[in-house]
Amino acid sequence: PKVNLEKNLKTYLALEKAIQKELVASALSVTSGGLGIALAKASVGGMLGCKVDLNPIGLTYGIDIKLFSESQGRILVSVALENAKAFEKSCIGNSYARLGKVTQNTQIIITDSKEKIVETSVKKLHAIYHKFSNSQK
Repeated sequence: PKVNLEKNLKTYLALEKAIQKELVASALSVTSGGLGIALAKASVGGMLGCKVDLNPIGLTYGIDIKLFSESQGRILVSVALENAKAFEKSCIGNSYARLGKVTQNTQIIITDSKEKIVETSVKKLHAIYHKFSNSQK
């Protein structure tokens, strides 16, 4: 992937300002494994579920690219509902998309429009992660 330093810096500075204004509940860089892995990490880290629709990413991309692209400069951010408008205002001039919401029910549901792509539990991902990490010792 190509790195666009100017664009990334602009994104990071906007995120920094939003964090300083206490608009951001969590932020995670989308790196190895892409958005799919970032969603899993964020969910397991907080033991919370999510309901996400990939459609806002764009119609020209396949599901595999939407979920697993490792393109640079992307950040998965969660924002409390009461801070959403102020956060989106702070993003003006940067690319962003509202993909979904955090849920209390510990289910991860990812759709692309109406097509269900992933439905799993955070507990299942947590167990798989710890089984793998313990086998690496």
